[in-house]
Formats: sequence, C-alpha cells, structure tokens
Amino acid sequence: GFQRPVASRNLANDVDDEVVDALVDAVNARNADLTHRYYQLKAGWMGVKQLNWWDRNAPLLGDDDRLMPHFHISAQHGDDLILKRMKRRHLGRDIIRFCDEARRRRPDIVFGADMIAGFPTEDDTAHQASCDMIERAGITHLHVFPYSSRPGTPAASMPPVAAPDIKNRAASLRVIGSRRLLHLLDNSIGSFDQLLAESGNKGHGRNFSKIRLQGDYVTAGSLVDVKITGRDGNELIAERV
Repeated sequence: GFQRPVASRNLANDVDDEVVDALVDAVNARNADLTHRYYQLKAGWMGVKQLNWWDRNAPLLGDDDRLMPHFHISAQHGDDLILKRMKRRHLGRDIIRFCDEARRRRPDIVFGADMIAGFPTEDDTAHQASCDMIERAGITHLHVFPYSSRPGTPAASMPPVAAPDIKNRAASLRVIGSRRLLHLLDNSIGSFDQLLAESGNKGHGRNFSKIRLQGDYVTAGSLVDVKITGRDGNELIAERV
C-alpha cells in the first residue's frame, strides 16, 4: 500500500515522492519572498508605490469579466502640495499613471473621480493642476465638491480661499466634467451595452453612463442587453436587442 495518500497521485503523474517533496519545501522556503515580489509587481501594474491591504487579493483588469469598465477614484486634487496638505498618499502623476495603465489593460474603461475645489492655500496654479490632471488622466464622471471648512480640522487653520474663488473654481471643474461626459455619450451612440434597470426603465450601463430604455417596462434589477440609439441631455437613449 501507499505510505501517504499523495503517493498514489504522484505515481499516476509518473513523478517520485522525493521530487514533489523537494518542490514543496522550496516553495514554502521562498513563499514570503515570492508573495512580496508579486505584490511589488502588482503595485507597478496598478501605478502605485505600495498596495493597500484591500488591493492585495483584488483581481487585475482583464483577469475577471465581472469587473465593470468603470473605476471611481478618490483623486481629490491634481496639485502635489495640496494633496500633501490633505494628507493624501498619492500625487497627481500617480492618478495619471494608474489611469493610463488601466486603460492599456482595459481600453473601454471609464473613470470617475471626487474633486475638491478651493482647498485652503489653493491658488490659480494649483487649481489649473487639477484641471490638467483630469484631462491627462481622461476622467469623465466628476463629482465636484466646493471646500467647506470644518472646525477642529488641520485645514481649518490654513489660509482660506475666498468664497467667490471657490465657487468659480468648482464651476470650472464641472464645465470640464460636463464636456467630457457629453463627448463620451455622443461617442457611445450606435454601440451596444448592458443596462442595469433601476426605476422606470432607467438605470446605468456598464461604464456608469445613465441610460433610458425605450419600449416595454422592465423590472427593476433586470440586466438588459441594449443598443444605444441617441442622447437626451446627460442620458443615453437605448432599445432592447
């Protein structure tokens, strides 16, 4: 009989027990090093210096069809000094690098981002850095927040930006976002998508674009294959296929 259950499998694979044992020992001895090297490679693929713990086991773009072609990024700003004062752990170029690499791996991907306008000490140059970062990274779905001070936070003691400047800078970011969104929607006409119906034949497509389905009512929560036939404002019009 076999001394170990695995011995029968080794025999079926025409390999000696000793060879398998040596391989297992070698992998176990280098496991920590191999894992560390993999995390380093993955960080490079994602365009960051170091992985957050929740990214370690996350699937990579192109490896899993369940990943939708839409990423929402907590970018916040495009100026490195402002990001440092926000205590963010990334730079503007990190966002651009990440988006470029993600788009290389998944050409149909669309990005959204949170952006803050008028953070204390922000000047015209810093604001322009945010505008440039959005364009260079190719971010489409913008969520713009005018800065508002909160007592007791480090930012509350920094030199503030005048309220009219905050309002104007937030508006300029929204103009960029609106222009980029309409460009995406217009280029989507004639393409095929999948609608997640939410309410009243309205919902979102795979890249988070708003879609209104023409025709018979569909149940909320349904996934419907559609063809994009037009645009109405910031909403796509579609028909079932």
